[in-house]
Amino acid sequence: MTKVELSKNTEKGFDVLSNGDNYGKLLYDLEQGLWVLWPELTQTKTVRFWGLAQPDGVSYFDSLKDTVETIEFELNNTDELTSEDEDPNDFSKSFALA
Repeated sequence: MTKVELSKNTEKGFDVLSNGDNYGKLLYDLEQGLWVLWPELTQTKTVRFWGLAQPDGVSYFDSLKDTVETIEFELNNTDELTSEDEDPNDFSKSFALA
């Protein structure tokens, strides 16, 4: 089970650790009023975040507790959220098409 920990790095944000490894930065966006995760990309491991090779920031909630719980849920349920057999760029299953 993946455990997410936060390590304060500035007044506005945290380093996000996943099982002790650097996973990214969590910063509070004052304009949106939300926490935004900026996943860390390394050359030694491939990060597949919602099918994106180089992810942008991902917005969550205004509550830090809800944000961390959701990130933890996503990391622990990656297999259920994405499938190797599915095209990550095929959004037809995610949205109702007219």
